[in-house]
Amino acid sequence: MSEHDFSLMRTAMVASQLRPNGVTDPAVIRAFETVHREQFVLDERRRAAYVDIPVQLSSGRSMNAPLPTARLINDAGLKGGESLLLIGACTGYAAAILAQLNVAVTAVEAEEALFAALEKNVSNIATVKPVKGTFAAGFESAAPFDVILIDGAVEEVPSALVEQVKEGGMVLSGMIDHGVTRLCAGYRLGDTLSMQPFLDIGVVHLPGFAPPPAFRF
Repeated sequence: MSEHDFSLMRTAMVASQLRPNGVTDPAVIRAFETVHREQFVLDERRRAAYVDIPVQLSSGRSMNAPLPTARLINDAGLKGGESLLLIGACTGYAAAILAQLNVAVTAVEAEEALFAALEKNVSNIATVKPVKGTFAAGFESAAPFDVILIDGAVEEVPSALVEQVKEGGMVLSGMIDHGVTRLCAGYRLGDTLSMQPFLDIGVVHLPGFAPPPAFRF
């Protein structure tokens, strides 16, 4: 496929998937129009890069469909200049979008092959720092962050991550509730984080966030 073909697909993605479904921030729209999503997927899956379903990457992991990622970023209300911890960076697509918004991104990826792709894809973006590490551990040495964005669905947001967002800072994530996924957002108040849903939608599950088993007698 030609660059012109991908350009048409990118325009259609914004027009048919993002704008009608609550992605309203003009800067976010411009970022999704600018970043070439096909460059962040396997060569054999480039034709599916802009389809409104997750795109399989490697080792069982998939990149979120465009809309969940776009709504997480849109609903963060970013103004530019924020520090943001991105969990589940995959090959760097969300990080590249966030860089377009003048956000300083610490992008955490756990899987070796995906991290290698992440490093390569953001190597020329000065405002993105790729980090290989455990998702649930975040990146404490760069904390506190203004925003934490988990680009996937998790069972719970662990306290280790809550402690890495500033007091009054925002956390956005997909959440798994009895097998249903939805996008949620909340603010840190002291040691607590109350996540409120804002969109029921399919979100890829992110490994490493299972809650500890409940104690039983």
